[in-house]
Amino acid sequence: LNYWVGDFDGINFVVEEGPIRGEFGYNFYAGQTWNNSGSRVVQIGWMRSGEFPGMPFNQQMSFPCELSLKRTAQGLRLFRFPIREIENLRVHSASITNHALNPGEIIVFGERGDLFDIEVEIKAAPNLCFGLRLYDREIIYTDGQIQCLGNEAALEPVSNSIRLRILVDRTSIELFGNDGQVCISCCFLPPEMDTSVQCYSKVGMVRIHKLIVHQLSSIWEQKSDKDKELYK
Repeated sequence: LNYWVGDFDGINFVVEEGPIRGEFGYNFYAGQTWNNSGSRVVQIGWMRSGEFPGMPFNQQMSFPCELSLKRTAQGLRLFRFPIREIENLRVHSASITNHALNPGEIIVFGERGDLFDIEVEIKAAPNLCFGLRLYDREIIYTDGQIQCLGNEAALEPVSNSIRLRILVDRTSIELFGNDGQVCISCCFLPPEMDTSVQCYSKVGMVRIHKLIVHQLSSIWEQKSDKDKELYK
């Protein structure tokens, strides 16, 4: 998914820079925006190529995100970040702050589950290699690169820190680096619908400014026992 930066006078668009890569995952496709979101520009994507054996549907949609244009050291860039309404789904949270994570140390967070909203901020340092593990999958930051489910993207520190926001749905992981400057959206098929959230250091000490794991509830209303009987 690429985008162009330029000037639009209401009729003509004059390109100043681009194409610029805006998505580094292999599933985000056919982005669409709402026309009733007020001053916000809210986008959702079709996540193609996901596999869901035995399910009566084909593929899935991404989490909705707000788009904004921000000035960076490289120039104007498009940022994509989860809409604030997702915070309403948070039900349980576990966190640590200002923790020195030593090589070989593994921290397991909160309750097991399959729906998470994870916030991470770590201090940038030479030879840093920080990892998160969900199911049998890893998200790793090392050597200025963020890696997620076989995809990678450059992610340079901002104010000497790396910030990540990770949304975990039942069959997808969506990662947003440095407030949405870098985005990686991936479908996957977990071995089971239940995982812990773990973090660890592979090389050197990692200073964790904060790491918060929010467990999420479903957006769907829970059916009563009477409703369940009707839908059998």
